[in-house]
Amino acid sequence: MKNPKRFLYSRRKFAHQLFVSVTALSIAPLLLPTVVRGQSPTPLRIGVIGSGRIGGSVGMRWAEAGHEILFSSRNPDQLSDLVTQAGPRARAGYPQEAAEFGDIIFVAVPYSATPQVGR
Repeated sequence: MKNPKRFLYSRRKFAHQLFVSVTALSIAPLLLPTVVRGQSPTPLRIGVIGSGRIGGSVGMRWAEAGHEILFSSRNPDQLSDLVTQAGPRARAGYPQEAAEFGDIIFVAVPYSATPQVGR
């Protein structure tokens, strides 16, 4: 029989790590203004896993700042409008490509979909 406390501990640990990550991302513009605002001498390569409302919006802002973006989805064919709006430095691909592509990997998927990201 599985230990239910072990399962709750890992869910709690995941929630804590998620909170820390979101907090770090939200204060990153204050701590790293030149990189986030696109003032760095070399543009960053950013892989966006999950290109819905949040991933698409954040990725668009990074593309506007001059960074190279790879938007990913299980169905990258459906991202053509987003890629067109983002400009010539954006393209679409699968999540594995985004993970291998970027200097930075931005994961923007619902909590319930996180187990599928690792597949």
